[in-house]
Amino acid sequence: MPRVTTSQRKSIVSPTAGLLVYDIEKRTIFLFDGTEWMPMLVAASNQNIPPAMVTSEELKTGDGFGPSAAISGNYAIIGCPGGSG
Repeated sequence: MPRVTTSQRKSIVSPTAGLLVYDIEKRTIFLFDGTEWMPMLVAASNQNIPPAMVTSEELKTGDGFGPSAAISGNYAIIGCPGGSG
């Protein structure tokens, strides 16, 4: 499986639906569904699931970023119910 940075993944020209890559910055496998990159979190237990981080630059109009928030240990979880990241 190709190991790429986030910017390399996003700069793939005309990715084929079903393409899988490992994003080394997000520590997550991504699947291109034909329209957008979808993160695929795979782990043996909840302790091994890496956080899925989305920056404000990755959001699109209408994503609804920030309608809810919570703190859990060292993490801040921000809701994005219409997210496209």
